[in-house]
Amino acid sequence: MKKNLVPLLIMSIVFSACKKDSQPTLPPNHNEVTVLSAACVATGIVLFSASERNKKKVKASSVFIDMQKSPVLHQTEIRNQSFPVLGLRLNL
Repeated sequence: MKKNLVPLLIMSIVFSACKKDSQPTLPPNHNEVTVLSAACVATGIVLFSASERNKKKVKASSVFIDMQKSPVLHQTEIRNQSFPVLGLRLNL
C-alpha cells in the first residue's frame, strides 16, 4: 500500500466511526471502540510496511564466531584470558 493512501484510509475509518446515526442500536461506547480499533489497524499497516524494510536488513546480516582476549586479574598478576564470542553483524 502506498504511503500517501494510509492517512486517507485512517481518516475514512475514523470519520465513518464518528457518525452517530449510522447504527443507533449499538452501545454508547461503540464509537470509542471503533476509533481505537481503527488506530490499531492503522498502526498494524505502518508496522507491516516497515517489516519489509527490516526483512531486507536482516537478510544482509551475518553471524560470526570469534576468540577475544580480556585482561583478568589472577592473584597479583594481570593475564589475558581468551573466550569465545558469538556475534551478529547488522548492516544498517
